[in-house]
Amino acid sequence: MGQITDRYVISLKGSPRREAFFSQPGVADFVVWDAFDGRTGAGRDRFDVVAFERRAGRPPEGGEIGCTLSHAGLLAEFAAGAGHPDDLMLVAEDDVVFTPDFEAVLGRVARTRGWGWALLAQGLEDPFRDPFWAKSRDRAPQSLLAKPVGPPSSPWRYRLGNWDGELWGTGLYLVTREAARALTDHATREGLSWAADDYVTWHAAAGVKVWILLPTIAGWVGESEINATTRPHLQIQSYAAHPMGRQAWSRRVSRFCAGARIAWKEMRGNTHPWTS
Repeated sequence: MGQITDRYVISLKGSPRREAFFSQPGVADFVVWDAFDGRTGAGRDRFDVVAFERRAGRPPEGGEIGCTLSHAGLLAEFAAGAGHPDDLMLVAEDDVVFTPDFEAVLGRVARTRGWGWALLAQGLEDPFRDPFWAKSRDRAPQSLLAKPVGPPSSPWRYRLGNWDGELWGTGLYLVTREAARALTDHATREGLSWAADDYVTWHAAAGVKVWILLPTIAGWVGESEINATTRPHLQIQSYAAHPMGRQAWSRRVSRFCAGARIAWKEMRGNTHPWTS
């Protein structure tokens, strides 16, 4: 894979999160990308509200429009660059808190081939708690063919690979210039009509291969600046109760079977298991 040539943090002007983001170690190379604030209704002329409502069964929140325009604008600028198709851009949102393993795992991910977009953190998973109880593990199970990308002392602690199900989150990701170009071209042809983190809607259509990292290498601070009342799938991060014994083993077996099913589809040549 290529080199990480760009690091950006997306942040609203005047947000206190910006200062908090830059107060943590390892962020000196990040450049601020001013987010588009759609919470007051701006941006609807640049977003296909009708298509979104037809698909989602509700109108988009202003924050969703702003988030999509923010990421789309940054991706379009990266896509327009004259660099190599394998060049990588790291994108973070300003409420991200990196874990101690962040840089070590990031380097391994960047050297791993096979993906165009690597989602490095999911909002439904807290890296400072036992990831076994994260609901994201059931909603977006990972292939058993996922590749080890952990530090040299424990490479299998982190895995990067294909997935199936329901995937959300744009808080932290790596993207190739080639994938940014593909998504930008798709948005130009079809018009923006999706939430930035609604992967099921856009990435197969755009021809962008998305892989996920498990466990996550970032957590979050504060509340979402997107109104969460219409996004209940993002409100509960983990199971309220942590059943042991038979129930815990049942969950392990279920996830193993899901991972095996994805792996089987990959081995048969289906690199997009979410489409079938």
